[in-house]
Amino acid sequence: MYEEEYTTLLALIGAQVGGAPCAPVIKDYKTLILLAKQHSVMNILYYALKDDPDLPPECRAVLETRLFASAQQQLEQERETARIKQVLEMAGIRYLLMKGALVRALYPAPEMRISCDVDFYYDKAARPQMDGLFASLGYEKEEADPNHTAYKKGRVSVEMHHNLLTDVPRIDKYYADLWERLLPLGGYGYAMRDEDFYIYHVVHTMKHFTVAGTGIRSILDTFVFLRAKPDLDMAYLRAELEKIGLWEFHLSLVALAEVWFGGKEMPADLADVSAYVLGSGTYGKTSNAVTNRAASGRGGKLGFALRRAFPSYHFMAEKYPSLRRFPPALPFYWCYRILRALFGKDNRVSVELGAAQKADAALEEQLAGVMRRVGLYGYR
Repeated sequence: MYEEEYTTLLALIGAQVGGAPCAPVIKDYKTLILLAKQHSVMNILYYALKDDPDLPPECRAVLETRLFASAQQQLEQERETARIKQVLEMAGIRYLLMKGALVRALYPAPEMRISCDVDFYYDKAARPQMDGLFASLGYEKEEADPNHTAYKKGRVSVEMHHNLLTDVPRIDKYYADLWERLLPLGGYGYAMRDEDFYIYHVVHTMKHFTVAGTGIRSILDTFVFLRAKPDLDMAYLRAELEKIGLWEFHLSLVALAEVWFGGKEMPADLADVSAYVLGSGTYGKTSNAVTNRAASGRGGKLGFALRRAFPSYHFMAEKYPSLRRFPPALPFYWCYRILRALFGKDNRVSVELGAAQKADAALEEQLAGVMRRVGLYGYR
């Protein structure tokens, strides 16, 4: 569905970020904008179409409105990022700015790459201080999970990560000594080497890819980063990505990026992967999450239901730190989690468990094939 429109959208995007030049005939501007919105790439589409004399006025207005709104949000994010850094410095808490806030600078224009939130990694020992620090900055706490706590003020959302990926043991173990591998910036701020930044990009993309799906922007970030950093230590990258089982996935990301934005031919065995990503939107879909987990090779639908209802002690202790004081209470915390899912505001678990019963067997096998193609079958 929308094969022609997606081909046009990807070609237009690629031409804006140093990929293959293009001059496609555009038949349906409204559908292009709809697809760009679903994948959070409307700003890049604006740059691709701003000089197009055939762009309908109402479509131009939509793209300009989005561009101006996101530019304002970006300014607010940058202002709040500076304030948060200042507070963390004053509190003596080590921190690392992550993800979109950094990759944005590699795009031809930073407003091409929007971010819905600001992400920090910080010293886990300071976790009890976070709520108070963010309250002092005027933020409200939104949610907490085993990896991060989210805070919001107006249009600015911040995710403070005390872990990177607890529910994938090999990744959790890989990042256990992260502070030792970071580069000090002075004060309490740290940065990743380019190679380590890219490795985390692959890890983060894997997380979305295997759970609910990931969209155009993740593949575009891969393309932009690798084009901007041609001198990466590939021997180090390969050794580290093989260590965590993600070298094949990295190769798939690169191959797809070169097809979409670099003008290369689509290999036959990459077509299903392309369709999966295009159908996922920026952050994936619940139906993907359910089907992927049911098709993961670990007990099918029953295994999925049991894992969602009764997570590991490690996962539960990160989500509910008080459990560490008395680990035998784990069954009571499971009951609390299930009751909260059934009757509380957060009904994601119950929605997923219900959807699991409707998961289509043919779709399960199709998505299992996608995971096999990129080396992620059974990864989680």
